[in-house]
Amino acid sequence: MAVPGQSTFRFVPAFNALRWPGLGKSPRRWLYLVHRWIGIASCLFFAMWFLSGLVMLYVPYPSLSLAQKLAGSDAIDWAAVDVPPPLDGGRLPKDLLLEMRDGTPVWRVTGWDGTHTTFAASRGTILRPVDALYACRVAGRFGNAPTKHVERLTRDQWTVAGGFDRHRPLWKVALADASGTEAYVSSNTGSVVQVTTRRERFWNWLGSVPHWLYPTVLRQDQTAWRQVVLWVSGPCIAAAVAGMWIGILRTRIGARRFKGGRMTPYNGWMLWHHVAGLVGGLFLIAWIFSGWLSVDPGHLFRGTKPDEAAMRIYQSSDPMPDLALDRLRIAGEGAVIAQLTDYAGTPSSCCPITTGGE
Repeated sequence: MAVPGQSTFRFVPAFNALRWPGLGKSPRRWLYLVHRWIGIASCLFFAMWFLSGLVMLYVPYPSLSLAQKLAGSDAIDWAAVDVPPPLDGGRLPKDLLLEMRDGTPVWRVTGWDGTHTTFAASRGTILRPVDALYACRVAGRFGNAPTKHVERLTRDQWTVAGGFDRHRPLWKVALADASGTEAYVSSNTGSVVQVTTRRERFWNWLGSVPHWLYPTVLRQDQTAWRQVVLWVSGPCIAAAVAGMWIGILRTRIGARRFKGGRMTPYNGWMLWHHVAGLVGGLFLIAWIFSGWLSVDPGHLFRGTKPDEAAMRIYQSSDPMPDLALDRLRIAGEGAVIAQLTDYAGTPSSCCPITTGGE
């Protein structure tokens, strides 16, 4: 069992070695300068980060949940489904969905080459182009409110990232309701893919946007945004490490202490800064470093996706049997609708027939 006196005897030389007594005046001066000025900048950044994180606890980044999609969409008109799903040589595509598009049942097919195609599921139906009038009609029905204006855009702050690429360009439709709702309609599928309210937009400019460094001009370039996040962490870690080192240099725990036997030369706020920095510095460095790792520097933690060719062989190895539309209608009007009603309290407008690797 270690004797307290012996432990202290071993600890003091080890601690004094960290103080690096041979460190010259010029390196010390740069150590202080780095900690002071980068520390001031990083403290302002972290204050913003903490405050924006508090906002995010109550107002998350806008997104359209499954329940919202189901509640705001039309139930499938099973009686109108009289066209079987289009298949590639009788084999399953990567993704196949049956859902409603502006009152008409449609098949949405994602091929193994990444293409997205929409086919009418009812004979004699001609799919309308997703134009401004179409977008207004769909958005107004989705939000149960009249529309004010519509604009066509590629991306904005609330669609800059998050799986909207296949839907671009988008139609943004402003609704005339008390919440200031704006709905985004896909030019590919004709469905609503994002909804924001005035409250969400306001608070996210104070929450998610600064917290994630998410302004459109930066976030639209995935590589540039990732590099900025990586390199912002570097100076912050340098300031924290410099502060820890200075704290050790200004601490005397052996026989040679400051006046009155004090281990620190500081008083007042500087005393609190010194002690709190030594105690919390390691936690701060670990926290910044973990944030740096979260964007996967050097792709060290990137997972291995299944080989696309192998997935295609696995999923479409056997021909799909002919789909009996009568049986599909019975299933849709019974068990499938009952199951999907649990999500939103209303029948589903989207019936997944099968899903692939996505």
